[in-house]
Amino acid sequence: MDYSSLGVAALTVALYYSTSQGHPKAKSVPNEGARQSASAFKSICVSIAAIAGVGSLLVLFKLAIVWLSLHNWTPPKPRAFSPPPVSQWKPIGARHVADGTEAFNYSVVAFPDSFHTMHANVHNDDSLWTAAAPMFELDYVAEPEMFIAEGPTLDNVGNLYFSPVSPKEDVSLVCLDAATGERKWTLPGRGPSYGAPLILNDPSDAQNHIGIGGGRQIVYHSTRFDSYAVDTQSGNILWRTKPNLPSLSPTASRSHHTWGLNYHPFHDAIIGVMLGGEVFVQDRITGRPLSASLQLPCAPATPSASARPAWWLVERANKETDRAFGKMETGRSLFENILEIVYGGGACVANFFVIDQNTGRIFIAATAEDAQDGKLDGQSDNGALYSVRLVPNARAGQEGQNDLQLEVVGATYFHGGTGSTPSLSANGKVVYVSDDLNNVIALNAETLEELWILDVYEQVAASLAVAADNNEIFAITQTNVIKIQETFFHDGDELPSGAHIAWIANLDAYPGAKNVNTLTPTITANGIAISMGSVLEIGGKDLPTNNGMGLLDRETGNLRYFSEGREDSISVSVVDRDGAYYQAHSPVRRAASRVFLGDKLAPLVGGIARYRPLRKDLLVRDATCAASARVVNMINYMVGKETTPTYFHDDMRQVVGLLRQSKRVDTQILHEIGRGQSDTVNYRAEHPKLEAALGATEMLFNAEILDVGADLEVLGSLLQQACTAMS
Repeated sequence: MDYSSLGVAALTVALYYSTSQGHPKAKSVPNEGARQSASAFKSICVSIAAIAGVGSLLVLFKLAIVWLSLHNWTPPKPRAFSPPPVSQWKPIGARHVADGTEAFNYSVVAFPDSFHTMHANVHNDDSLWTAAAPMFELDYVAEPEMFIAEGPTLDNVGNLYFSPVSPKEDVSLVCLDAATGERKWTLPGRGPSYGAPLILNDPSDAQNHIGIGGGRQIVYHSTRFDSYAVDTQSGNILWRTKPNLPSLSPTASRSHHTWGLNYHPFHDAIIGVMLGGEVFVQDRITGRPLSASLQLPCAPATPSASARPAWWLVERANKETDRAFGKMETGRSLFENILEIVYGGGACVANFFVIDQNTGRIFIAATAEDAQDGKLDGQSDNGALYSVRLVPNARAGQEGQNDLQLEVVGATYFHGGTGSTPSLSANGKVVYVSDDLNNVIALNAETLEELWILDVYEQVAASLAVAADNNEIFAITQTNVIKIQETFFHDGDELPSGAHIAWIANLDAYPGAKNVNTLTPTITANGIAISMGSVLEIGGKDLPTNNGMGLLDRETGNLRYFSEGREDSISVSVVDRDGAYYQAHSPVRRAASRVFLGDKLAPLVGGIARYRPLRKDLLVRDATCAASARVVNMINYMVGKETTPTYFHDDMRQVVGLLRQSKRVDTQILHEIGRGQSDTVNYRAEHPKLEAALGATEMLFNAEILDVGADLEVLGSLLQQACTAMS
């Protein structure tokens, strides 16, 4: 419906009700007593009428303001950004690491240089060890007819993967060339989307045993009916099996949704969780079931009628998504289907899940069991965090029995549920969640006892990004990005004692408009990648209008850079190993905005957006300088130590990863200059300094016997020279 027609209609109705009171008829004069009663009654009526009249005028006045706001609105323009200087953020002291040096099996778990699961890696920390492009712009939108609510994920040979929601063609997984957006291959199984595909290393490739990636990888994907392992280089299917799940009727198609897959290191297994609360386990090598499925003790979420948009808005927003993407197989519209998951209405699990690589514990945020809210009504008012273990099956060997079994070993509950996927600290000691009372909560991962709780003034809208360095956590609400810093009673304590807000981001991309955060934050070596945009405030509600990707300074919370995009998303802020940004288009919020603003906003579009790096010399600079800052910190914490601590090895891996990224991008720049395609001005390819720093780093990383102090000093000097040369 056109915005002007809606405004005129509202004004007309208000005007009608404020003026349709009619004229009183003439009456006979009553006696004195009756006259006094009538006079009193009349006074009351006049007062009520006056109040009603004033109320009608106020409504009319407010509607007029709304109409004028909509009528006069024009899209805001983002401000211009200069090339950003090097960030002053630096790691300080020991980083959080796993209990043992090999708790993260990097021969299987992919090096954290890109998104390999829904939230970057198996710990759901939305954290990458490499740098994001300091400058970037929208490059392409691929597969625009597909609504994509999760992912994408990327491998190390330039492929991008996603699972669309109820597409028009029979596909459940799509593989694109990440650089061009061209389709390469698909897997069948059209349905309600099946989460972000999982990328793991193939341990049979010796290159993957080095621990910093580069070898052969495999993508894992599962619908409710079929699971796949596919070679990323050839696209060949390595195995195809069926997950060990109970059958569901076609009318329950929404519960076919899989929240993606994750990796269990202790049993070399792939684990999936369904929207209905079922958990399944498969062998990574063969795909065969390793356990019977587990049904979590969750009850369908109670619908939240009070928070839902008005029926007329849902009806019109449905038409917007129908026009762009068509209806789902069930005949329902995408807009109302997403609303049901957001506002309850039957889902048990509405988030991804995490597996602790240190202990094998599986943490799943879901609804509580029916009785937990104090009433048996077949629904749950509250949320829960379940701790699940995969253990040997005592009846293994008997007919029909699997080797392993899943069991719930702990649970904790939240008022109204949690809006975030559980995230883990790198050492697996702390699991982070949120509730619907604006709190971020840290829990002891072993006992699920509360360690600290922090009010961030708005409800947390997505998963928490957890850094390995400086005790930092990044939370997002519907409007803000917030940096939280944990505190500890004593240096060296494994469990935090409290937390405070360090900064609230300065989102100022659109001058003269209200700027808000719109998606999850992603921690990178040179900043926090975010999605943000502008909104139009109407009647206390925010209507999203424009959107794009940004990079925050990790030290200050200020925008280093921003570039406008094409569409909104409810997925994650994705960055790849060469610094490019990606966004899965899932326009739910803008569908509602178009109900009010009509064609003043561009039509809805789906697909995957890529933001290509600009000024790649600045990316080389940022990655090299981040490596330099990390080595300076290593030199500082190694003073007085005779042996290398466990966190030294992860720091060394990250330095190698950053310098390899610098070298890859440096090669790209030289190639583009040779073809006359580079936007880099006066690029100084300091090859000797980069080569020397990379060589010294890899020698230190691979050495079995070394003088750590002396070798670090040499490496630090080389990296400082390289950083200065690139600056």
